[in-house]
Amino acid sequence: MHGFTCGVDDLLLVPESEVLRTESTNRCESIGESVHSKFLGVEYDQL
Repeated sequence: MHGFTCGVDDLLLVPESEVLRTESTNRCESIGESVHSKFLGVEYDQL
């Protein structure tokens, strides 16, 4: 019996997709900060 592993070395990274992934990740981070401040009931600069 053989197991299956998939690691970072197995990924096929395309430069154009990496740009889109980075932009998407940056948007998610800023949205997350907004959600946290709303949940806590404070302004973002008070975090």
